[in-house]
Amino acid sequence: MNKTVLKKNNFSVEDIHKLREYHCEKTKNLSTEERIKEISDSAKRVKGDTEKARKKKIAI
Repeated sequence: MNKTVLKKNNFSVEDIHKLREYHCEKTKNLSTEERIKEISDSAKRVKGDTEKARKKKIAI
């Protein structure tokens, strides 16, 4: 399954369903430890993106 990323400002319920399906397929065979690592890695990535966005907004 292809990675789905919601980058547009307007997205539909169908887009959200596709994203949830992608995530389910990606994580369905993971062990508990692998799932925790996946969540932790994703959280770190989002935190970094958020910090970059805040710095960019402050610089403007």
